[in-house]
Amino acid sequence: MKTFFRGVITIVLFFTLGDIAAAEGDKCSTSAQFQCPNPENCPDSGYSYVSACLECDGHLNTYFEGKQCFDRKLLNGKDNPSKTYLYRDIVGIIIWFIAAGLATACGVGGGGIYVPLGILLLAFAPKPSSGLSQASIFGASLGGLILNIRNKHPFTTKIEDTSPPEEETGLNGTGTETISSVPTQDETPTDTETCHYYTRPVIDYNMALFLAPMEMAGAVLGVVIQTVLPNWLYLMISAVILGLTAKKTYSKWWEMRKKECAQQEAGQQQQSPESAASKPNLKPKVHSSSVVGSTVPTVELDCSVESAEQQCAPNDTVPEPTLKAEDEISHSDEEEQEPDQLVNDPVMDAEKIARRDYLLQQDARQYPKEKIMVFVILWAGLTLLTFFKGGKGVDSLVGITCESPWYGVLIALQFLWTLGFSAYYGWKLPQETEEKKSVGYPFHPEDVMWDYRHTRFYAAVTFLAGIVAGLIGSKSMGHYYV
Repeated sequence: MKTFFRGVITIVLFFTLGDIAAAEGDKCSTSAQFQCPNPENCPDSGYSYVSACLECDGHLNTYFEGKQCFDRKLLNGKDNPSKTYLYRDIVGIIIWFIAAGLATACGVGGGGIYVPLGILLLAFAPKPSSGLSQASIFGASLGGLILNIRNKHPFTTKIEDTSPPEEETGLNGTGTETISSVPTQDETPTDTETCHYYTRPVIDYNMALFLAPMEMAGAVLGVVIQTVLPNWLYLMISAVILGLTAKKTYSKWWEMRKKECAQQEAGQQQQSPESAASKPNLKPKVHSSSVVGSTVPTVELDCSVESAEQQCAPNDTVPEPTLKAEDEISHSDEEEQEPDQLVNDPVMDAEKIARRDYLLQQDARQYPKEKIMVFVILWAGLTLLTFFKGGKGVDSLVGITCESPWYGVLIALQFLWTLGFSAYYGWKLPQETEEKKSVGYPFHPEDVMWDYRHTRFYAAVTFLAGIVAGLIGSKSMGHYYV
């Protein structure tokens, strides 16, 4: 391992010294060098000469036939040195469109596709390819948001009142039966006096409000790192990250393929005549039932085969002790229960039931106005600071340059603005989770049970993903909020 790190350090030092030597070379000599339209080094000729166009200011592209560096323009047959670039652009737009659709459908973001396409197909320099990739990802993300903001969560929570009248029991408890795994239909079932349905939006706004500002802060840092990195080091880091991403995507595909093939084989075996006639389809559905002041886990057996009617009746409810004796229940078993069974206080009085129903109603809103308004404020503030700062070919609105001390101040303000939002919601999410647990909130199995350990972990990973996104122009966590 030490030998490996020594080799890496040696390679880095070698290329760094090579860059320094090239920078100190004679940029006015025309021998076997590329013409760079930067007259600062050679004011007499109006051009300087470099060994590679990556050394030119402005990240210019290379035209090898004419040995010159130029500012690449899309769909422009006039300013580009050759008309072949126009043909490249037309073909590239078609391929880019197809790649964007496939990347968005597969949920891989597209940075691993857009950056190589920009370099190889459109003949852009590496860093401009990164900026073009970010612009494409923004459009794809915006389209995905428009589609998903109207969608609902795959599962609906069903709350059924099972308590007898208070005058018959004399107790102040409220009996309810909670099922959090009812598949969501196109039209939510109609509520009745004893049964209520709650369907959340597919976008987890609380998670987005916590992680999106952290990712933005990482992206700001990634852009700064990209600006100061030499091109060869930027290319090396991009190649390593995109290679690891491709390997991870392939491994995920292989695992999902094996899982789906196994499910198909199991489905074919269940549909065979012999297995269908001999084995009923019993599917236990675990949910929680709060009956007059207590919460009792129950199991609902789904009998889908007519020949098994004598073995169990539809919607039979079997108490938990028939599945596991009380003396076999350990502390580790309680930790492995489904999220909707994790309740700190099992006493479900009327006040807690009312609070739980209020939380369900708040989460069931498809367009929570106060959360959407926070997003608008977050984006507006960050956009305003970015235009004040300038950069990436856009001049500052207030005339600030990179040499100005206010440039660093505005970058620091971007960090404070984004991290402030993330810190507030990182403090708020664990408290909301504890409150939901205390009132028996029916969590879905995929819900994140937020505590301060999870917030620290997710914040660190999201910040790192934002750095990668700003550095190489890849989509990092935008699709994790769904």
